[in-house]
Amino acid sequence: MIRRAQHLATAHRLVIKIGTGVLIDPENRINLKLMESLTSELARLCRSGREVILVSSGAIAFGMLHLGLGERPREISQKQACAAIGQSHLVHHYEQFFARAAIKVGQVLLSRDDLENSRRYENAKRTFEQLLAWKILPIVNENDSVAIEELKIGDNDNLSALVAVATDAHLLVILSHVDGVFSADPRQNPAAVLIPELEHSELDGLTGVSAAANSELNTGGMMTKMQAARVCAKAGIATAIVNGCVPETIHRLLAGEAVGTIIYP
Repeated sequence: MIRRAQHLATAHRLVIKIGTGVLIDPENRINLKLMESLTSELARLCRSGREVILVSSGAIAFGMLHLGLGERPREISQKQACAAIGQSHLVHHYEQFFARAAIKVGQVLLSRDDLENSRRYENAKRTFEQLLAWKILPIVNENDSVAIEELKIGDNDNLSALVAVATDAHLLVILSHVDGVFSADPRQNPAAVLIPELEHSELDGLTGVSAAANSELNTGGMMTKMQAARVCAKAGIATAIVNGCVPETIHRLLAGEAVGTIIYP
């Protein structure tokens, strides 16, 4: 684990992605206590001198819960409406929690077109650099309320990887509701074991780790996390996948403890 400790100790600019499965508890309620705990951890990172960019899922889920919807809408217009409602609630909670730690935040909504159009891409890069220079913590999400299906990135795992590349980050940390990458799907194979470290070249040889999310409030799964790790690896950025529901998980990861899975570029 010496390589892990050395690699994480030198990671100055971090992109932290929080999944919907972390923010929503098993009873399909917003887990405000955990949300507050995570923002406290991120605030500590900022005070320690690290730069943090937060990519947060949850807008559609927050909108669904606010409206009392029991299942994820199928029509794009309904998803967009839920995102429009939920995004304001999501950022409001973050803003309140970060304010307690004297951390100011700024919202950045992106679409695939923003990241594929060279002019918009450069504008986004400059925006991130200015926010970080002003000690503002960017909170990023896909612009779900207006993006049409053909221009959607589709999941925030891949969005977080694209943001990490665009901002020249040193590390992408994906906070999930699972402990990391396993040798097989642990829900189907009780003999599955956590893999603490992987080279990106080993990702194609993994089997049984791409179980999809099993909630009406979630999208993606381990497959999208592997895709994100590949995108980051090509840019020389490591990816860590850890359980965001475990207290102090980010602190323990950056301290070099054997939590989660780290994928080296």
